[in-house]
Amino acid sequence: FVTHFTGCQPCSGDRNRDYSGDSCDDGMRRALNFADDQVLRDYGFRHAGPLSDDVRPLPFDYPAAAGRR
Repeated sequence: FVTHFTGCQPCSGDRNRDYSGDSCDDGMRRALNFADDQVLRDYGFRHAGPLSDDVRPLPFDYPAAAGRR
């Protein structure tokens, strides 16, 4: 997966001051967890939430169960 965080500019070591450190970090975690979920789904798992490092199993009848929520 390739991600590009244009606004935050975290790789320069001098973050863009228009973005708070928390918003940059949260945005990066969301993007990386989203990418992880695409792979984990093939193995029957996903992250508990967009900012969570916890991984949980998908319901037995996924994706049918997702439509009932």
